[in-house]
Amino acid sequence: MGRYKALSKIIYVDLDRFKISEEAFVFKNLSSVGRGLAVQLIGALTVPKTGRGRGNCLVLAPGLLSGTKVPSTGRLVIAGLKVRERGLHLANTAGPFAQKLASQGVSALVVTGSYSPGRTAVIHIREEGVDLHIFPVLKDKPVGETISFLREKWGKDSAIVGVGPAGEHLLPLAGIFSTYPARGIPVFSVSRDKGGEVFGSLGLKAVVISTKPHFSADVQDPDRLSIYSKQLSRLIVQHPVCGGALPAYGSITLMKMLQEYNPEEAFQSKAQREKTGVNIDGVTVKEREEKKEQRVNRAKKTIRLNRNCASGCVVGCLNRHAANTGEVLSSPMENEVIAACREMFGINDLHFARRITRRCFEFGLDPIEFIASCKMLFQAEGTPWQLSAIEHMAEEVERLSLRGRALGSMTAGLAALFADDPALQPLVTRPSEKEAPAFVIRLPYREEGLEDISDLDYLSAYTIASTNLGLCLFTSFALLESPQGLQILSNLIEAKTGEKISAREIIREGLQCNWI
Repeated sequence: MGRYKALSKIIYVDLDRFKISEEAFVFKNLSSVGRGLAVQLIGALTVPKTGRGRGNCLVLAPGLLSGTKVPSTGRLVIAGLKVRERGLHLANTAGPFAQKLASQGVSALVVTGSYSPGRTAVIHIREEGVDLHIFPVLKDKPVGETISFLREKWGKDSAIVGVGPAGEHLLPLAGIFSTYPARGIPVFSVSRDKGGEVFGSLGLKAVVISTKPHFSADVQDPDRLSIYSKQLSRLIVQHPVCGGALPAYGSITLMKMLQEYNPEEAFQSKAQREKTGVNIDGVTVKEREEKKEQRVNRAKKTIRLNRNCASGCVVGCLNRHAANTGEVLSSPMENEVIAACREMFGINDLHFARRITRRCFEFGLDPIEFIASCKMLFQAEGTPWQLSAIEHMAEEVERLSLRGRALGSMTAGLAALFADDPALQPLVTRPSEKEAPAFVIRLPYREEGLEDISDLDYLSAYTIASTNLGLCLFTSFALLESPQGLQILSNLIEAKTGEKISAREIIREGLQCNWI
């Protein structure tokens, strides 16, 4: 077939000149979409230096398969230059934003500009085009109030990404918030990938898309895409982790697996549970669902939970943490915060974890890194920790006091501040890729002809390729452990674009992208 000529474009927004433009985009290869496209655009538009006075560049890019009916493809890549050091921020966020953006034929949204203190720009994408607004009323507004203001203005179904006050004030600890499907709980989450300072360096508060379609992206062969999408759905839901543990227990599953579980022994897939009628607790599926419904109804009769971060997800791991008391956690992050508090401070207080998570989210902070920073500062100062002291630390960050700004610099910033105390170095949190050489990776299957690649490099290449496609990483268990997994992705790419990219080439292209 000929070159894929979808109605796709790249939109450019210059905040300094208040100028909006666009150019056509043509698919070339798997490295030219999603994460790959975001990195290429930043490389072409910026000098790899940092600093507020020299401006910045932000790219929002959906995956190649986002905006189609391929399951679990609602991921959005957000990339930008770091403010205080060389390098890139790369965030991978969930929510309907990517689906809506891709459905408008947008392969990337590029925002450029220089630091402008106090500017609270909002980009609005609608059916008729793109608008740029300045809303002084949103300056230093918490995330929840920001979302309410923007949805009141442009509709409850609007998908939004943006920052809280932490991002506006360029704190390295600032994350990027993204909204979940409207009218459900949780309303939003803040990414652990940081990157909020990039928005702040541009004077950008949020990007809103108020269009309705989620699955209107251009597809070369819709019939074949539908066939292979169903194959992918079956592969995912029949896997013991993707179709069993994650929808049953949420993202905390991964922590449990790393600590103590063999997933093949511990978890059943949806298909297995439907076949046997019994889950791993010895309770029938029907009884379990009835009890869950009773707990939720006791908590709040009118509540609507977001089980999926975006439409078309077949994993459904979001908000699977309803407490036995009937209380519902606001997001999976709360469960991870509980685990972090238990490990770092010996705290096993659900209510405290809920309060600190929500407080961090409203200010636009990563709560896990905040807890780690508190532990380091307590040790550096030689002061005993208490629950009230941790909450006081959150107040310090919110007030942007000197101590609060130090906490907002993350553990790496605190370690630099107390450089004469080598005992703090083991407490510095590091990106997973920095720890990768210590990982023990054993993949059960690999494509023929890729025997020369280590399991770790193979996994890394697949991770990048899946990000370029817009796939949720939680589907990786099913795709990498099946001989059919990568071939299904190859078929989906061809159905979408008309271009044949073999299963082997998917991994090879992922390796070529792995240069950051």
